[in-house]
Amino acid sequence: MTGTHASGQRLYRLLVSFVFTLLVFNRWVVYNTPLDGLDGSWAIALHLARAAGLDYGTDFIFTYGPLGWYTTRLPIAVESWEIVLLDLVYVFHVYIIIWFVLGNQFSWLRYGIVAGLVTLHTLAAGTEIPFVFYFFVLAYLGYYQRTRRAWLLVGASVIAILSFYMKANVGLVSLGSLVIYALIQRLTGEMTSRHLLISMSSMAGLLALSVVLLPVQLGPYLVAQWHLIDSYNDVMYLVQNKRAILVSLLILGLSIGALSWPLYQLLKRGQLPGFLRREGVLFGLVALQLFVLFKESFVRADAGHIGFFYKYGLLPFTILALFSAHSSVRRWAVLPMILLALAAPKLVAYNWDSSFPYRWVSQAFSYGQDVWNPVRPSLVTNRMGFPVSWLNRLNQKRVDIMPADVALLYHHKLRYTPRPIMQTYQVTDAYLDSLNAAYYGSARAADYVVIAWDAIDGRDPFNDEPATKLALRTHYAVVDQQGDWLLLGKKPIRQTDYKAPFRTQVAQIGHSVPVRPADGCWQRWQIDCRYRPMGALQRLLFQPPSLHVELTYRSGQRDTFRTAIPLLKGGLLIGPHPRNLTNMSHFLQRRDQHLPGLASIRLLADTSLFYPTVHVRQYPLNLSGNGQPDYAD
Repeated sequence: MTGTHASGQRLYRLLVSFVFTLLVFNRWVVYNTPLDGLDGSWAIALHLARAAGLDYGTDFIFTYGPLGWYTTRLPIAVESWEIVLLDLVYVFHVYIIIWFVLGNQFSWLRYGIVAGLVTLHTLAAGTEIPFVFYFFVLAYLGYYQRTRRAWLLVGASVIAILSFYMKANVGLVSLGSLVIYALIQRLTGEMTSRHLLISMSSMAGLLALSVVLLPVQLGPYLVAQWHLIDSYNDVMYLVQNKRAILVSLLILGLSIGALSWPLYQLLKRGQLPGFLRREGVLFGLVALQLFVLFKESFVRADAGHIGFFYKYGLLPFTILALFSAHSSVRRWAVLPMILLALAAPKLVAYNWDSSFPYRWVSQAFSYGQDVWNPVRPSLVTNRMGFPVSWLNRLNQKRVDIMPADVALLYHHKLRYTPRPIMQTYQVTDAYLDSLNAAYYGSARAADYVVIAWDAIDGRDPFNDEPATKLALRTHYAVVDQQGDWLLLGKKPIRQTDYKAPFRTQVAQIGHSVPVRPADGCWQRWQIDCRYRPMGALQRLLFQPPSLHVELTYRSGQRDTFRTAIPLLKGGLLIGPHPRNLTNMSHFLQRRDQHLPGLASIRLLADTSLFYPTVHVRQYPLNLSGNGQPDYAD
């Protein structure tokens, strides 16, 4: 009778795990629909780069890597079986984790909590698959800590490599977590030298294999990703939803307090040193994952990113609830998960659906049918697009677009030939800008470039990618202007626009610096502005303090734009300053007399968070000369 009861328990656990897994998977079809706009454009660009065979790190650079197509899942240059294969990896790991969470003995409380958390995760809007793979890495390490089976270290390496090539910032932390865990466990005597060797060699071997199998140049890829990650913290912040962040900080504070209690009890019993030796590194990696998630959510604090904290904040605490050897730690780790579940519906957009409890049945059938005969949805857009005369000219030509609207090129079925950092808003420091500038001066550059006058987050459209703008002025000429777009074509005559620096000036934040043209009317100002310690700490833990540049024109008019330290260090173009697309056309055609004259600039910032003194290196630019366009017709 006992055996029959145990078999029934296992069957029930298997079925519930299966249903919960399908609810978490939550997919009807294999492919997503290509979308218009900023986010739709970078998603399309990832797939077009794959179709063109571009190498990541040299030809193409973005926060998502050569496996980033799995996060976007578009019917462009990706076979359905490739997506389904990674879906199986994802579903298998979700199933195993839910199986472990449900436990051997049925408990209404345990099953109820899991059902609530599955509901929260499924209905909360947004998805960040690389972060879930990061969680899988910690789950492997937690299970290794319980069982000491070497194959789990290999599994962690495989998943960490996958997350690294899906999205580099999350993947680097995944790989780093594996290295940190193995080294500290070996130093504390909790891991054998053999297991350390297995962990490190499997990761190194998989990295070496990936360089052969994937379109990536690993060295340049790592360098470029570091620049993207570091400067992202300065440039890409948004003013936060204060209510959401206060609630998140309250939850984190209560979580720290709750988990401190069992640690205090261990301290009183004299067991804390042994606990920290065995489990301290796992505790630290859980804290690191929470920090990464907090930064991911509240640096770019729009509605989509904020939701990640309340959707995925459950995952790090699950590691402690599953794999800690101490029952009190496992019990207290459930508290922050419940707090997140209670707070999220008030703060996060939800995809409410009354059919949620049973829709997994129709979803499973729909997904299975689509695997057998996948539907490939096309881009839907209501925009007018380019004029027919442009389309005739651009047919079969290599085309790039600035700042970001790749979806429009895809809509017109043009031959997309991107600069390395393919969206202007991602060009967040001088190194990245130099890659794009060098591209436009090379033989492989696009035959034509389409330009719109646009920027994100209140930045100056003219001083986004300043070196790239100079390269365009040098190597391209204006062909036409239609509506919101300029069309540029290549020039046969190319010249170098830079000279050696001629002057260094000391200035103060809040004080105007007059523009005094020398050696012609154009200069490039590289401004060395630095955080005070409190400003640097704010940047590290949350968001950087705000920084703006005010431009005063000779007419007395002013423009104020948001800027950031890496953008200032990269340099501002100082001279007659375009304020719209027509002005930009004059700049590119060297008709500087038609541009608004710039009288002074002023930095605006809180000097308790920035050092008030800045150093300005002023470079004269020789922008004279002209050439007739060569359109490679």
